[in-house]
Amino acid sequence: SRRHASFSNDERELSVRNVSRTNKLLLNGITLEGEGPHRLQVGDRVIDGSVRTGLDKLATALRA
Repeated sequence: SRRHASFSNDERELSVRNVSRTNKLLLNGITLEGEGPHRLQVGDRVIDGSVRTGLDKLATALRA
């Protein structure tokens, strides 16, 4: 599957879910266990395969 992570913005809280059964999702260098959701904070780094997302940029995009 090409989809590995799902981001959501609920009540001013950002979170990520690992929606892939075969690919690792890293949060600040630590492999996320289970589907989640996993709460995110500004400054967190999410790595999905070769894609790295800085939460500061993601938060700005979700507010738009």
